[in-house]
Amino acid sequence: MRLNLLGHATFFLESSKGTRLITDPYQPGFKNMIDHQPITLEADVVTISHDHGDHSYVEGLPGRPEVFRGQGSWQIADIELQSISSFHDNVEGAARGPNTIFTITMDGLRTCHLGDLGHILSETQINSIGPVEILLVPIGGNFTVGPEDALAIAKRIGAPIWIPMHYKTKKVGFQLAALEEFLGLIENINVERREELIIENANSLAKDTRVYILESIF
Repeated sequence: MRLNLLGHATFFLESSKGTRLITDPYQPGFKNMIDHQPITLEADVVTISHDHGDHSYVEGLPGRPEVFRGQGSWQIADIELQSISSFHDNVEGAARGPNTIFTITMDGLRTCHLGDLGHILSETQINSIGPVEILLVPIGGNFTVGPEDALAIAKRIGAPIWIPMHYKTKKVGFQLAALEEFLGLIENINVERREELIIENANSLAKDTRVYILESIF
């Protein structure tokens, strides 16, 4: 499985059989806050955590991908999807509405994209997510959980790989926490910077927890 960060909360995953998936596609120039370039990679499948322009710009994608929102479980080619209900805020959606968490099973590896999660997860939600190998976790605060809550959630889910997303960068103008605020809270965990992540199977994973900082493609 190959995994790339396209920008913000948008990731590209490709299975060994060539099935391609994009999460939460951003709209370039959204509210003059997203400076990432248009996405030119084609996908077969797109997942949308919520209908805000920096996460749901399906019309800007090339090709005709199959789009998944809301609750359910699906099998598409060699990919399995499962969704879990959550909220975009800590007041049960009253401020920013619902958020959908997706787990993506590809090449025997389970990846969890938390979307714009805005609250600490309940035990029921943690159990619904289940064991995952890769956690894509928002850390920027303001619109999502901040660095401290993100760290607590990552520890509870227990994935061996954490990949931060949705934080302040030169290409994202929203008022968000910087990556360094999250990394400053981490102790005794390996942190590596990568252009992309390629994993053959679950058996090839390191035994200890690792944080991968991915460079955005666009």
